[in-house]
Amino acid sequence: MSIELLSELEDKVGSLVQSLKELRDENVALRETVGVVEGLQSENGGLKGENEELRRQLEALRADADEQREKMDSAAERIKGLLSTLNSAQ
Repeated sequence: MSIELLSELEDKVGSLVQSLKELRDENVALRETVGVVEGLQSENGGLKGENEELRRQLEALRADADEQREKMDSAAERIKGLLSTLNSAQ
């Protein structure tokens, strides 16, 4: 083997080693990114559950408010009727 061939092989091996190092570094960075994404997905799942619970509570509060409004309207009508009766009696 000639010196030139050995030098060329050495350069190619050096280039391959450098590429391997860069790929390993990229792999580490991608694994970190995957970890972050998995954490965000987990957090998102928790927030979705919390959102659904808040939605159910809101619907229950709206139903309760509607029921209370109907009672107040009914009471107001009864009071108007009583006032009308009282005014008629005077």
